[in-house]
Amino acid sequence: MEQTTQEKSGAARKLPFFSKKGKNAKKSFKREALTFNYLCMIIPVLQWLITWLYVNWQTIMLAFKSPVDDSWNFKINFQWLWLFQLNVDPTSSAYDGSLLMAIKNTMMFFGIEILFTLPLSVVIAYFIYKKIVGYKVFRIAFYLPAVLPAIVMTSVYVDVTQSGGVIDQLFGHVPKAGLLGDPSTALGAVIVFVLLCSFTTNVLLFSGGMARVPLEVLEAAKIDGCGPFREIVSLIVPLVWPTLTTQIVLAFTGMFNGGGPVMMLSGGQHGTMTISYWLFYAIAGTGRTAIPDGSAGVYHVSAVGLLLTIIAVPTVLLVRHIFNKVEAIEY
Repeated sequence: MEQTTQEKSGAARKLPFFSKKGKNAKKSFKREALTFNYLCMIIPVLQWLITWLYVNWQTIMLAFKSPVDDSWNFKINFQWLWLFQLNVDPTSSAYDGSLLMAIKNTMMFFGIEILFTLPLSVVIAYFIYKKIVGYKVFRIAFYLPAVLPAIVMTSVYVDVTQSGGVIDQLFGHVPKAGLLGDPSTALGAVIVFVLLCSFTTNVLLFSGGMARVPLEVLEAAKIDGCGPFREIVSLIVPLVWPTLTTQIVLAFTGMFNGGGPVMMLSGGQHGTMTISYWLFYAIAGTGRTAIPDGSAGVYHVSAVGLLLTIIAVPTVLLVRHIFNKVEAIEY
């Protein structure tokens, strides 16, 4: 007994950090745990300071400068945004409606991703996981957009939707300018393209999550008479919940980047403008700006980008906080 006590006391003395006992040991443990956590945060914080803040600092500052003489003016660009873009005044010569259209389209694409693409990705991954007849063909078809370059996919899609293309030969009624060149069909054609190419990553991740589901659980549910719908809702979704919540948070992270390769599909024309393309077009294109020669574009774009960041960051944090409250099932 003495030897055991001596060994324990000797082991306690050999601890590198927590040599004290009782309350002092607990305080020391908490202090060193906090120190360790702060040290672990150094690398990601430095990465953010260097790769994001340092790179974007000049762009952020441009939002608070005058497009006329590059002097400090903390409200001129935001006044332009409110007076000529958001507070709709069609009679204004500086208003062209493109930004409001871009916001509307981008939010529509974001809603489609949350309400349609993600749920359907779970269903597709489920049927591939259950190895239904022809699942290998479906797997290749849904993974193909990730393999082929974007320029190839868009070029093929533009050719297919043109007048005289495959769709016109099969179904007819394609406008002379093509589905992407006609104002009545351009936005719908872009939506179809985005849907065709948006399942790739989601299906891959959900398939990986379902591959970890214990077979015993599904076999027991089958014995109890559980059908496919009940199996997806009551078993598959709760078991792949961490993957699903991660995809939802990532969708909110890119909520202002939706819309697909609009530049290669329609060039933002015929009502297909999105926020990401509007930001590009305001600088590289010939869109209207406060200065006729276009020199104000970068100042306006900086203001818009800053406002979008201010909206997106708290939204993502709130969504993440809400979904983290739902306890994941461990297996």
